[in-house]
Amino acid sequence: MEALVDPVELDTDADREAFMTGLVPRALLTCTVNVTCLLDLRTDMGRNQAGLTVQDLTSDTVDRDAYSRCQHVSQAAHESGRHGIIAPAATGMGETLDLFVDVLPDEEKPRRSRDDQIWPRLPDDPRIAPRPPLRLVENPEKRR
Repeated sequence: MEALVDPVELDTDADREAFMTGLVPRALLTCTVNVTCLLDLRTDMGRNQAGLTVQDLTSDTVDRDAYSRCQHVSQAAHESGRHGIIAPAATGMGETLDLFVDVLPDEEKPRRSRDDQIWPRLPDDPRIAPRPPLRLVENPEKRR
């Protein structure tokens, strides 16, 4: 599955609309996951044992030092027989599960559910809070 990674800089709203219209539909696949032997980086203890900080996990991809530290931990986890890593998402929203499918036993491989959704266009960016609709508020005293 191909993903569009942010941000895409375009000069005008018309350019943005043309770009968005040209994107092919995407499918959101839903899976059931039941995995053991994960390296859990969601806790202070897990990050300390791995030698990582929250800042390492949420750093921008241009921070090559943090990126390298994360890659090193991932490689070590894979080589030690871990089935994957669970960590805070780099966006700060939710968590990321990275599975090493080549070492997963069959009973732990993700099972695709039947709740797939086709997205004819990309959804709104979840990091940008939607604007509340405008409300008309009237003073009942003025109606008289």
